Amino acid sequence: MTEVPDIPDEFDSEEELKAYIDRLHDQIEFLEEEFEQSEKEKLELKQELNDLEEQASQGGGLQDIHAALEDFIETVEDVDSHGEPSDVGLHDSLRNPDFGND
Repeated sequence: MTEVPDIPDEFDSEEELKAYIDRLHDQIEFLEEEFEQSEKEKLELKQELNDLEEQASQGGGLQDIHAALEDFIETVEDVDSHGEPSDVGLHDSLRNPDFGND
């Protein structure tokens, strides 16, 4: 359930109106659940990125960090709530195979 049900031009009965309102309540509950899941994923991604930043500041190997960033970016792309890859804007430069090899 991802779309708000179309509102009819008119309701034929009070029961039909109540059924429509119930469907709207169901839609709101669905959206709340999606939002909560999204917030949880956002917090997990922030923590993962903080961990990567800490690893980099402690002199972690560039190749290891690069591989971890690749995984992180794939996760971010998979999280898009519409099921399509999101454009994080960094993925092309971070996937440079010469990263860290001067």
